Amino acid sequence: MKKNICIYLLLCMLSAIVPLSCTDTRTEYLTYELGAESDAILFQSGAGSRSVTLHTGITPDDLLADVAENGREWCEVSLDAEAKAVTVKVKDNPLSADRVTVVTLTGKNRRQDIEVSQRGNLIPRDKPVMVSKVEATSFAEGHEPEMMIDGDASTFFNSAFGAITQWPFDLDFHFEKTERIDYLVYTPRPSGYNAWGSFGKVEIYAATESDPALTKVGEADFLRTNDIARKVVFEKPIERPLRVQVRILDGFNDRASCTEMQFFARNREVTFDPATLFTDGSCSALKPGVTQAAVDTVPILFYKQIAQQILSGKTEPGRTASFRPWQHPDVMAARNRTARYSLRDNATGIYIDKPDEEFVVLVGDTRGQELKMNVYDYGSGKNVTFPLQEGLNVITPAQTGLVYIYNHTDGDVPLIPSDDASRKLVDDLSVTVQFLSGHVNGFFDISRHTDKDWPAMLEKACAPEIDVLGTYAHVVWTVADYKKYSTPIVRMTGYIDSLVRQQHELMGLYYSGKTFANRIFIHIDYSAPAAYATDYRTAYNSGYANVICSEEGFLKRMWVLGHEVGHVNQVRPGMKWHGTTEVTNNLYAIYNQHRILGEAPRLFDNPAGDGYEFAFTQIIDAKQPYLLPDNFNNHIPKVVPFWQLYLYFVEIRGEEHFYHDLFQHYRTHDAAADPGLQQLDFVRQACTVGKTDLTGFFTAWGFLRPVDRVINDYGNQTVRITQAQIDALIAEIKARNYPPPTCKVEEITDRNYKNYIQNSVTPS
Repeated sequence: MKKNICIYLLLCMLSAIVPLSCTDTRTEYLTYELGAESDAILFQSGAGSRSVTLHTGITPDDLLADVAENGREWCEVSLDAEAKAVTVKVKDNPLSADRVTVVTLTGKNRRQDIEVSQRGNLIPRDKPVMVSKVEATSFAEGHEPEMMIDGDASTFFNSAFGAITQWPFDLDFHFEKTERIDYLVYTPRPSGYNAWGSFGKVEIYAATESDPALTKVGEADFLRTNDIARKVVFEKPIERPLRVQVRILDGFNDRASCTEMQFFARNREVTFDPATLFTDGSCSALKPGVTQAAVDTVPILFYKQIAQQILSGKTEPGRTASFRPWQHPDVMAARNRTARYSLRDNATGIYIDKPDEEFVVLVGDTRGQELKMNVYDYGSGKNVTFPLQEGLNVITPAQTGLVYIYNHTDGDVPLIPSDDASRKLVDDLSVTVQFLSGHVNGFFDISRHTDKDWPAMLEKACAPEIDVLGTYAHVVWTVADYKKYSTPIVRMTGYIDSLVRQQHELMGLYYSGKTFANRIFIHIDYSAPAAYATDYRTAYNSGYANVICSEEGFLKRMWVLGHEVGHVNQVRPGMKWHGTTEVTNNLYAIYNQHRILGEAPRLFDNPAGDGYEFAFTQIIDAKQPYLLPDNFNNHIPKVVPFWQLYLYFVEIRGEEHFYHDLFQHYRTHDAAADPGLQQLDFVRQACTVGKTDLTGFFTAWGFLRPVDRVINDYGNQTVRITQAQIDALIAEIKARNYPPPTCKVEEITDRNYKNYIQNSVTPS
């Protein structure tokens, strides 16, 4: 209908029906003007009023207005007959359902009904677009294409078993009677599975009612990673779509897999702009000067309730925070040639316990950052990640868990901003987020909390686990264990922080300016048979609770933390060649014991009896190759020579940068591809950095003994060192005329090295 249409009333006297045409010149008519493309009045969920202009020759005394009985509790009407206007008012609609009533105008036996409707109190979200049919180039039995549109995050589509040999791989989504598609969301293979089939590059084509031929409407690179949902917003909405084709150009391990492919149309019915009321899209603060009167007029009850809470000072602490940028851990892992540090530095303290309910997040100015929300369920070990856009986000997480915000950048953002420039950089890229759903579980942060805060945090926690943020380490452990051990949280956080920082010192990160920009992530894994380390995290089963939660347990068993964190810090392949995966990480653990306890008891007093004496017997006395090819799984003895080099160069000779320089060399120089040559190069570089002829030491320890064996070190690989290679390396080192060490380094231990200090003369 045309805007501002006038509706001439045709109802006549009750005793006799007399039609009234648009050309009727009598003055006893009754019409109204709504000023909208409708002959009814529509309100959003918030309270509001609307005035209707009357066009009538009926005298004011003869005009009446009333509300039908079903609407009298929430709708009222008033008549200003003199001004020829009717005002309709409605209260807030707290119900989720829409409601409808009728306002009736009467005069001189004439009647007009005006329909009044009000939207329910629902989140003003975008509208999902239903897919009528989906097809795929191929599919595996039990993983049919329909599983991409079933709304079940536990099922997924997969291409036919075996590698795809011909690309692109097409997915066709068909639509019926659909007005518009604005964007799609691709959710890859679910957490708990490998990344096989996760999409890489895709092109998107659409056929519409006006143009049935497929036309390219978008493209994206999903990076072949799982666990992270991806959104593609079309530059122009797809109007009246018949089919959308996703052409997959490549997939992880030459497969194609998808949990859900969802299509959405933006909600254009809601015209209220939250920016008129709030400072940004997080809706966490009102603009200056916003009054109760202004809040009362907000037409969307969802936003009105948020504003009212702020105005009344009744917002729940812990639901809104500013989340700083962190350098993506892949950056420093590449520079330092280590495994990757944590992705989850931004703990939120929010816990999701109802996975099938809509989870509402409001996001402020994203500052150009690609923001994501991660949900980690430590009980199942599953996690899922969702993209976030500025403003309203409505997510169905499909799993329980603690929530983290990913605000990553490839730029150089320091772990600890310590000057005005770095603090400004952090401030400029920080994003405010408000969580309207879930529960506030809380978290401990060493930079803002104390021991006094801790008991109340544990009592308030509603999740089984809680985040503890140190400076260098982020720990997630059970609330029950923290209570059981009455954990002195500041002291324990300090111990674990120190362990990580000490390993950084050993690696020379502070000396060379290569410090990590993220924390180490340490968390419980209920189902793990043992502790383990992998990219982005180290994990421990509940049997290690006393190490995490008690001072006594930590001091007795810190080795496990040093060992796993050491795995992350191994510089590869220069300081982690095939055959040393479970060896050189122990150098870090020994260093932790040395710094905290004054010596490395793991090499002395341990039930396994595999310390110094065992190493001397098994390798030196037995004249075995270093890797112990006939007894490879004895890992501890093989760390002894690495530690003796530390005791000799650093403790005895006072050359504190020996390992610093050695690590830096391997961070900045490519190693040979062959593990045998890598072992020989370690001999070369140790002599070069120490400016000492260590060939006798390395011969004693079997580094310079021939070997040709397949070693199973998380996979089989041949380690081959020939006598000719050994002879050539010894000749190379001898030609440099380095002096020999001042003592038999292969005899040094934690308990005798001090005897050599006063007799040591550092070669010039």
